[in-house]
Amino acid sequence: MNTKFKTQMEGVQYHLKHLGPLTQKQATEYYGCRRLSSKIHRLRHELGWDIKTTEMKVKTGTRMVSHGTSVVAQYELNK
Repeated sequence: MNTKFKTQMEGVQYHLKHLGPLTQKQATEYYGCRRLSSKIHRLRHELGWDIKTTEMKVKTGTRMVSHGTSVVAQYELNK
């Protein structure tokens, strides 16, 4: 977890503004944020941010066993 930020929300805001798109996996790894959709909802509805959601297909499983694909959300600021 990145200790540069006082809150998870600060980390998510910084990431979207300065680093680009963010997925749930990245939010958990970088900011300890396990409910990214909640943070995105607050940014949209309480702070008026224009955030685009894109669905991405990702492979699931391990190198040895493939289980198929899943769909994950990727969030980014509209410019």
